[in-house]
Amino acid sequence: MRKTTNFTFIIFSFTFCCLKRSQTLRINLHSEDNHCQPRNSIVLAKTHKTGGSTLGTIIARYGYGRNLTFALPSTGFILGYQTFSQEILLRQPTDEGFNVLVNHVPFHRANMEKVMKPTDQYVTILREPVSLREIKAIEEELDLVLIADYFDKSLLLLKKMMCWKFEDIMFIKKKQRRNVSREPTRIEQANAIRK
Repeated sequence: MRKTTNFTFIIFSFTFCCLKRSQTLRINLHSEDNHCQPRNSIVLAKTHKTGGSTLGTIIARYGYGRNLTFALPSTGFILGYQTFSQEILLRQPTDEGFNVLVNHVPFHRANMEKVMKPTDQYVTILREPVSLREIKAIEEELDLVLIADYFDKSLLLLKKMMCWKFEDIMFIKKKQRRNVSREPTRIEQANAIRK
């Protein structure tokens, strides 16, 4: 007989993941939640060198498998480094808006809301939130912040928030960086300067 383990993740601004209003999620690791409907609209605010490509692939695979609509760049593979606006998209959204945005683009929620479905969930992934002040600003804009160092656990939170299945969050790591050439984090740099 398989033992069921329940975990409760209470999210504070300084722990591994951030949810709006410090939500509590109960996650049963051995069963699916059959009481919720999958959410099919998501915006990934990609960040560099944090696992954003892997997370983007998971979200894109989910969207392609369900024939969802994507906000795509008019040229190339990235939306660019200018402020997000409708003008940089390949096509304009329908009245309902797009389901998925996973391309590299500076985050601007107000402009993104103009082209995305109103039910979109806004997520990102960070390596290490540096300061409590930064996390508070992020919490106001995003529905979920995944932490790269806790990627698997963060994916469980994403699964729960989106009412997805385990097969929806399965992945193969991409662009994995070796620690030997790792640059110091901002916290390590700050500690070195203090010494």
